[in-house]
Amino acid sequence: MISHDFLEVPGIRYWHLSGEVDLDESIEAFVAVRAAGGLAADMTRPVVFDMRETDMARFTGEDMRRYSARLKALGFGETGSLAAYVVSNDTNFGMMRMSATYFELSGVRKQENTIVTLDISEAAEWVIARAGIAIEHQDAVRRFLLRVPGEESCETT
Repeated sequence: MISHDFLEVPGIRYWHLSGEVDLDESIEAFVAVRAAGGLAADMTRPVVFDMRETDMARFTGEDMRRYSARLKALGFGETGSLAAYVVSNDTNFGMMRMSATYFELSGVRKQENTIVTLDISEAAEWVIARAGIAIEHQDAVRRFLLRVPGEESCETT
């Protein structure tokens, strides 16, 4: 399952992935959010992928190479955009680091604009620092990213 949420000010995108995630399903979700328009559709905005409830081990390097090429072909190449991937174990960590290499090689995102971590707090602080989030918005970003996935928040759209 894939869900999307957006903190309008300062413009942070959040994707929660759980269970068996299909790569085609994720692309369809990205396309749907982009097609809906508005600020959430801006793929240059910082993004956090919360992948702590899914297992990436079933995918191969070739799967991720094709996936990154497909993202690029669909216009999701925002090499300057920031992305944080939060995973649950070392296997998923390795898969997402390898994926980051494919993302850079295909022109989707530079590795220097990517973090893979086991800690959602680290991801939140990295996004805040790298995106230059204003001090008055930093606590809202922390609350938004550290909440329980699926929990309603009055600050999201």
